[in-house]
Amino acid sequence: MFTVGDMLAIDYFDVIKAEDDDFELISKNTKNTWKILRDGKYYVLYLAKDKVQKFQAMGYFERLLDVVLDIIKIDDLKLKIKLPRERKNRRVLEMKSLADILVEAYAG
Repeated sequence: MFTVGDMLAIDYFDVIKAEDDDFELISKNTKNTWKILRDGKYYVLYLAKDKVQKFQAMGYFERLLDVVLDIIKIDDLKLKIKLPRERKNRRVLEMKSLADILVEAYAG
C-alpha cells in the first residue's frame, strides 16, 4: 500500500506543507504547485501552475498512489517527455518511468 510516507520519500517533490490530510507540494521538474486534500474517502488534487494562479481541481481519487501517478502524468505532458526506446533481439524494450516503478511496487 502506497502511504503518505512513501509519497514524501520519493525525490520528486519539494514539500511546502504536510499536515494530517493536507499537503502542498512543488514538482521539482515543472515547478507546478500541487495541493492534495482528503475529503472523506477521496483525495482531491488541485493544481496551480504558478504562484499567482489560484488552485483548480484536477480530480478525485480513492488511492494516494493514483494522485501521484496523475501528477507525474501531467508533469510529463507539460515537459513532453518521451522515454527512449532500446532495440534488443528485434524486440523493442521500453525504459521504465517513475510512474512504471511506482505501479510495479505498490499497485496490486
